[in-house]
Parts: sequence; C-alpha cells; structure tokens
Amino acid sequence: MTEPPPGAGSDPTALKTTAHADGKGGFIINGEKWLITGADGAAFTIIMARTFNEAGADVGASMFLSPMDAPGIKTKRALDTIDASFTGGHGHLEFAELRVGADAVLGEVGQGFKYAQVRLQAAPPARHKPDLA
Repeated sequence: MTEPPPGAGSDPTALKTTAHADGKGGFIINGEKWLITGADGAAFTIIMARTFNEAGADVGASMFLSPMDAPGIKTKRALDTIDASFTGGHGHLEFAELRVGADAVLGEVGQGFKYAQVRLQAAPPARHKPDLA
C-alpha cells in the first residue's frame, strides 16, 4: 500500500494509486508504490488501488494481482534502506496505464481495506505467560 508523498504511508486512506474500470470488465491502474519488499526478482505483485467504476464513482480500495513483467509496470529504483541486503530489496514501482482483467481482482472490488486489515491487525494477546525462571 505504501506510496511516496503525498500518497498513502501510515494513513492508507490517502491512497493515490487508481484503478479505473475499462468498460470491458477490467481495470487500468496508474500510480506509484515504494518500500515494496522483495520487488526485485518477484514474479507477481499485489497492488492496492482506489477503484472507480464505469460511471466514475469511487467504490473503495481493491487489491489486484499482476505479473511484474506486465507492460505498464516499471521499477523506478531500488531504495537505499538500512536493511538493503534483504532479498529483493525495497523497490519504488510505477504503474502507467497497467491493464488488468477482471480475474486480477483479489476478492471483491472495493473490499481491499477489509482484506488488508486481516494482515495488518494487531497480534492477539499471548495465551500464557512464559516461564522466566
């Protein structure tokens, strides 16, 4: 979800990447993402984008799956981070007129934040206290 300013960072509701319905059942995605862990060498990417239907109405965020070698995806650079030795680094990606089909939608259109929350929610409290002896 992370985007360069003024896009979504710690506030995912500031999402700037968009997916507009193309009138053929698919979507056209435009925007940028950064701090994308493992981007270099990845075969696929999951893209969170603010989604607009054919009438132009914002229907909420959706998740899309796309091959990394799809026309419309460009790696702008590998970011220089303190953990730069991490496999695949942390990429800055650009999506320019990336076309995806209806089958690229993960789950339901407009439900991306709901699905992301499953991964981003706090861990449940420990069920027992460790023996510190």
